[in-house]
Parts: sequence; structure tokens; C-alpha cells
Amino acid sequence: LEGAGRCRRVDQLVGRGLTMLSRTTDKMQNLQKLMRIIKFPQKIKMVSFRRSLSLKNDSAGFVGKDEEDYFRLFSLPSSFEIEGKELEKTYKKLQQQTHPDQFANKPLAEQRAAEDKSSYVNQAYQTLRDPMLRGKYMLKVNGESIEEDIVTDATILVEVMEYQEQLGISNDQKVIEEIYNNALSRYEELLGLISISFDEGNLQTAKSLLQELSYFDTICRRATAKLDVK
Repeated sequence: LEGAGRCRRVDQLVGRGLTMLSRTTDKMQNLQKLMRIIKFPQKIKMVSFRRSLSLKNDSAGFVGKDEEDYFRLFSLPSSFEIEGKELEKTYKKLQQQTHPDQFANKPLAEQRAAEDKSSYVNQAYQTLRDPMLRGKYMLKVNGESIEEDIVTDATILVEVMEYQEQLGISNDQKVIEEIYNNALSRYEELLGLISISFDEGNLQTAKSLLQELSYFDTICRRATAKLDVK
């Protein structure tokens, strides 16, 4: 009888262990699924967001030892929150200064230098005009970087996964618009929090918020692509 009792106890423990293993496996599969969703391709036709979420250009580089700081190049304060009109105004001015027509009769060395300068101006402009790239750049010049696949908040991941799944299966315009509005609201809220974090010199908080921003940026893009916006 004692031996039979021990066998039943072992069976119970094994059963509990298998149940826990199954739950753990389910959680891992959900996280893996989420990470695949978050990496959804960005190559989609863009329609203007209500607050002009600009298309990311991940090829934009960062300032090197012999290159002028992007903010200084555009005569802007080194701040996450920038004046868009001033950026556009200075960009047009710099474009005119480095336009090939201005150097058509100059020596080849000057022409090539102008081409390099023009390329650098475009690179700086594309970086500063996009909140995500601007934030990454500010981290970079301060010796920090974002590790794209680090998951920091399970609550956020669950919310993102739910939005992504709904976007994947629903063509209901009201549902998609609601997802878009919710994601955009959080996106805009994050922009303000990121700006405060940089102003206070809290780079780790800014990094975490930028990671979250990238998730909601993706949701906004996917929702926009599915909306019948003319």
C-alpha cells in the first residue's frame, strides 16, 4: 500500500510538471510569434498619418569623427523636440548650396566634395525629420544604442500582439480605424515622454520608450495601409 501511494504521488508530480511545461511552451510560442509580428516588413505604401508620421529610412547613418553634428548642421538645438518648419527651411537652403549646378564649372575635386556634402545633408535631414531615427541618433552620439529584439514589458507586448492579430484578420474599417486611433494616441504620448527623458538626460528611459515607440509606429503603418484613405 505504501508503494502504491508513492507511485500515485509520483504520477501527480509528473502530471503537474507536464502541465507547467505545456504552459511555458505556449508562452514561448506566443512571444516568438509576437517577435515575428513586430518585425513585419516596413515596405508598404504609405498614406499620410494625421500627425505626419514620416517613413523610416534605416540606412541613415550617424555622425562620425570628422562629420558635423546633424543638429549643428541645421542650426537646431540638440533636442528630441525640433521645429519642423525650421528644419525644412534650412534643408532647402543647404540643398541649393550643394546643388550640382553650382559646381558645374568647378574642378573635379570640388564637384565631388559638393556631392559628398549634398549626400550628408540628405542623410542628416532624413534622420532628423523622423522621430525614431532622431531618437536613435541622439542615443548614438551619447554612446548608447537600441537592441531591437529586447522585450522589456510583457503588458506592452500582449497589447501589441492583440492589435497585430486583429489587423491580420479584420477588414472592418471601423475596427481598423479604432486600432489606428488607439495606436496613434499612444505614439504621440510616447513622443512627449521621450522628449522629457532626453531633456533630463535619462538615456535608459529614452531607450526603453523608443523601443515601445517602434511597436506602435508599426501598428500605425499597418493600420494605415488597410484603411480606405483616398
